[in-house]
Amino acid sequence: MPQYSQGRLFFQNVASNRDIPVSSAIGIEVLNGAIDKLVQNVFPDRWILVDVSIAPSTIIINEVNGSEIARCRVRYLSFLGIGQDIKRCAFIMETSSESYMCYVFEVEPSAAAMAKTIEAACKLRYQKVLDYHTTKQFSTTGSNYGGYSQVNEPIGRNDREKAKNAYF
Repeated sequence: MPQYSQGRLFFQNVASNRDIPVSSAIGIEVLNGAIDKLVQNVFPDRWILVDVSIAPSTIIINEVNGSEIARCRVRYLSFLGIGQDIKRCAFIMETSSESYMCYVFEVEPSAAAMAKTIEAACKLRYQKVLDYHTTKQFSTTGSNYGGYSQVNEPIGRNDREKAKNAYF
């Protein structure tokens, strides 16, 4: 069960392994391929027991003994999903231009809570970006109901509502 502390949600004693290189930033096929590769090539007793800390800006993966495996910026997360086995979820991170890594987790009894928490972090991050650009534009136009973005698309209340319901 996740624990909440200082704006972060912790998932403790989750099985994982180090990052897996993948060929693409998005796609459930890519995600399932990475999960299958891990499951087929690494025996369950070789998986690493980790604690995962999820905040709106960062996902931190630590070994249970305390050493940090990865610190992932939510802004670079490109795809998130649950595998064919409900206990497994994974996400893909952009590590550099055209280079992507997949992080796979096995959570008992289900990975749904972890996936939903990461999804919420993505939504919060996206909302912060929208709010920043909207506030920046409103301060120059003086309007409280809309303005124009740098690509001359209208920005307003409806866009914020769409952002709240967006899925990544």
